[in-house]
Amino acid sequence: MYKISYDGTNKKVLWQELWRHEFLDALERDAVVIVPVGSVEQHGPHCPIDVDISAPFYMAVALRARENGASVAILEKADQIGGSAAASGGTIWCASNIGEWLKVQPDGDTALGTALIDYFYVGIDWLIKQGVSLQARAEPNPYKFQRTIYQLLPDARTAMETLSDQFQARGGRIFTNTDLTGLLGGRGEPIAGEGAAQHARLSG
Repeated sequence: MYKISYDGTNKKVLWQELWRHEFLDALERDAVVIVPVGSVEQHGPHCPIDVDISAPFYMAVALRARENGASVAILEKADQIGGSAAASGGTIWCASNIGEWLKVQPDGDTALGTALIDYFYVGIDWLIKQGVSLQARAEPNPYKFQRTIYQLLPDARTAMETLSDQFQARGGRIFTNTDLTGLLGGRGEPIAGEGAAQHARLSG
């Protein structure tokens, strides 16, 4: 079962938590799409498959939550933000049009596919407004379908640092060299703080 929301506000942020009618309503009401950048691949038996995408995914969620007025803190185990995504190739891509999308999703819902493509560009515009530098990149020999590709400039790490700067400028907090040891909450109540190795308690 999906939780009502991740932060106690009863407002869903993640697409995968939305029912179809909620998703279509969100496109009309608040059509800002944040596109996390990272690869999904195997990294041996010691890491989950989503290890590369986790950092940009949660950074994007945190920044959007902060825009919505939530009190947000990011705990980073390493000495700088970004994880392996900051060392990635730093490309963002989507199918160029619905015809290309249907080549790999032949039974897909065309309305949702069209929304994905249309709001991909909304997400790109949002990144640019945050100060992230992007450049369109050609793909003369596509593998399975034609894609629209943007390259993060000068690299992925700079993009992650730009997003983290924006997050902190809006009142978000980032703690590096910090291990999460537990979440402090009540019986069904919103979480009010976190336990961390570096800081005994962080409260909103």
